[in-house]
Amino acid sequence: MALANISLPPAKLEPVVELYRRTGLQSGHSGADLKVSVATHMYIRENSQAALDEFYPYYAAYFLTHTPSQYRAQPITRADYDARAGQHGPICVGSPQQIIDKILYERELFGHQRFLAQIDIGGLPFAKVARVIELFAMKVAPVIRG
Repeated sequence: MALANISLPPAKLEPVVELYRRTGLQSGHSGADLKVSVATHMYIRENSQAALDEFYPYYAAYFLTHTPSQYRAQPITRADYDARAGQHGPICVGSPQQIIDKILYERELFGHQRFLAQIDIGGLPFAKVARVIELFAMKVAPVIRG
């Protein structure tokens, strides 16, 4: 199961993952075959407030330009964004430790085996994308792999 979530509190999706696993087991699949991946947006900076402030314009721009119709575009307020980036929100924005904490929180909820992060959104400059990848590789991934 690929669980792509950029708008709902992850805890609201826990029953969906449980249903997937229960239904898979009842259908004769082994538990080991019922894998889950989690996908979301991510932005990391050494300082959590800098991460929040830097990423917001790109995040908001993404939702205005990536919609099937201009009439369905939804502006993302700073309050909406801050809630999504919060401790139990769906997107990963913050310091390396905050990203670690969020991924581990979701691992407790979903027991997922794979984490996918979409970083290059809303016109984010390449240098910022590269820095996020570097921070993830050097400070987050080693802890998550444990």
